[in-house]
Parts: sequence; C-alpha cells; structure tokens
Amino acid sequence: MEYTRSDAFVTHAPTGQRMHQSTQPVPTAVSANDMNMVVWSLMEVIKDAGFSGVDFDPDNPSTYQVLRNALRASYRDIRSVHEAPWNVRADGSMTMAQMMAALSAAWASALANGHDLYFDAGDYVIQEANFPWRRATPGVLLDCRNVTLWCAGPATVFRTVSVSGADVFQLNSLKNFHVKGFPTLSGTVTGSVHGTNGVSVTNGWDNITLEICGLNLPSLDKGDYVDGGKAFTAQPGSTGNPCGRIQVKVVARGCAEAFGFEPDLVAAAAKRTAIDVEFVAEDCYIGAKLVAAEASGPVAAGITSGVTLRGQSIDCQKDLVAQRIHGLDANVQVVTTKSAVERRKAPGGTAWLADDSLVEALVVAGCKNANVRVSGNKGAATTRPA
Repeated sequence: MEYTRSDAFVTHAPTGQRMHQSTQPVPTAVSANDMNMVVWSLMEVIKDAGFSGVDFDPDNPSTYQVLRNALRASYRDIRSVHEAPWNVRADGSMTMAQMMAALSAAWASALANGHDLYFDAGDYVIQEANFPWRRATPGVLLDCRNVTLWCAGPATVFRTVSVSGADVFQLNSLKNFHVKGFPTLSGTVTGSVHGTNGVSVTNGWDNITLEICGLNLPSLDKGDYVDGGKAFTAQPGSTGNPCGRIQVKVVARGCAEAFGFEPDLVAAAAKRTAIDVEFVAEDCYIGAKLVAAEASGPVAAGITSGVTLRGQSIDCQKDLVAQRIHGLDANVQVVTTKSAVERRKAPGGTAWLADDSLVEALVVAGCKNANVRVSGNKGAATTRPA
C-alpha cells in the first residue's frame, strides 16, 4: 500500500514529502504480517549488499538512502556515454579525434570506478586506431572489472576508417570484459596492406563474453589467403598469458569469416582454453575457419583446442574449414539459396579470393579427436564426398 496516497499522512516541511502517520485514520487495514513481509524483504537486499539498517531520520538523507545504496552496490551502475562529462554524439557532429578522446575518457572512468557503459543507436567512428577497450602495451591480462558495453542493437554502429586496416574492437590481453546488445561492427580501408576485423582477441584472454554483428568488414585478396574481414577472431599466438574462457554470439553478413581461430599447437598444450561460439554467417567467404600452423615442436598427446562451435552458414562459399585442430566440437547447418557463382563474390562483386573457386561445405585436414557434424544443402558444390 502507498501510504502517501491514504488519508494517514502528514507533510514533512523541509522536503514537502508525505509521511505516514499511524495516529491518523487508515482507510485500509494493514496487518503486522503485511508490514513484516515488506520490511524483511527489503532488509534481505540491504544485508546482501553488506549494509545494516538504521533508524529513520527525515532530516538525515543517509538514513533513507540505505536501500538505494544497497541496490547500487548489488547491481552495477550503467552510465551513458552521451551524458556529462563525456557528452558523446553519435550523429556525425563530432570529429573522429573528438570521438576517440571522449570514448577513451569514458573507458578510463569505467575501469577506475567499475561501472558499465551504454551506447545508444548511432554511428561511432574513429580513424587509424582501435576503439580504446584494449591493453595498449604487452603485459599481463588487464582486469576490466567485468565492465559491460551495453548497446541498442545493430543500430549501434562502431566503425573504423583507415588506410592500412584497423580492427574495430582489438581486445589485446583483456579479462573480465563484456559486450551486450549485438552492435554492428564495420570499417573502411583505402589501402592495400591489411583488412579490418570486427573483433580480434590477441595475446591472452579470460572471461570475455560478446554479442556482436559484423557487416561487410573490409578484406583483401592476398593471393593465397584473405586478410581481415573476420567478424570475430581469436589469435592466441605464443603468449605466456592465460587463454581461458570466451563466449561469443556473432552474426556476420558479407564478411570473410564469421569466426576465425589461429592457435599455436605447442603453446596451446599448456592452456586451459574454453571458447564457445554460436554464429550465423550469411554471404560470407567462410562460415568458420580454424587453422593452426605447423607445430614448431612436439605436440602433447591428448591436447584440445577447447572450441565448441554451433552455427548456421547461409550462402557462403565455404562453411567449415578445420586444419590441425585438436578436440574440436562443431555442428554447422548449411543453407543455400544462391548459385555457386554468387557465393564466390564478396560484397563489392569481385571474388573473395581470385585463386579459389571451390565451393565446399567442409574442409578438414590433420584434425584429431574431433566431433564434427555438417548438415544441410550445399547445392552446386565443387567437390562432393565419394
């Protein structure tokens, strides 16, 4: 019951707020059990946050802010980047330098104070750089304190503009970092050195969760491979940092790959990697590609990539490619609505890779202890099982 709406109130003069007054008539009867249920329930929230109840004093705000403070302590504060002191405008009225400076300040505040960041629909564009959520120099994993970037769906667009390629989110050596809401990641490349990836995770990681959309990410034909254009890629290399848990949900359209993974077989043996990927790839060169280079030394028996992959590959030139991957668990559904000719084309109408005309559902070589299932209709595939 809202006592301030009953006849049983007096007005607290300093604040003008109504107060229940038990000596006045109460139109609706309230039992002791009713009141105890409310008070005890609220006290559970207060105690869970490590606070204690205090005597109410209308002239002392701290006595009636206990519940608010408990809620703030229990549930993370989400601060909009569009509010002071950052005042980000994703409507084209900020220069790319101003955008980068404002977002860098917001990120620094989130790391220092442990609050999340909210990004409304709009176009967030920076030039010749990666967005600031990364470790800029080599070192141990940067603890991001479970900061979450909350986005307003695909209408929240993060974009880099570069000559030589600039991955949109280049998550270098991070742990406890999260992106929610499936923002769109895109880019523009004017040179011929590198393409641009949506998210690249490099030099170690742990406890990272991502919900992202990759859209027409720029890729370059390098003769025997496609550079850039991956919606999400994990590249552990030979780092001494942990390569722990990543959970990703990715939607990729017009990208070279929805998911790419490039482990070092020798280094991977000492890691406790757990990568869980759910993807939808549409009009991509490859739905998912997991390729390890030839081992630089002996590979421990029984090692596992730690990758679990579930996805749908729609009108892609290739659907699943796995080479020298140990312990892969993959389930991919293939859907075809376009001709083989159309599936060989990148968004600009040229071939993804001029020297590769093969349309294939599954390419596997040198894999061990793998559980792989590819089903569906490839349609006009170049090669088929005997």
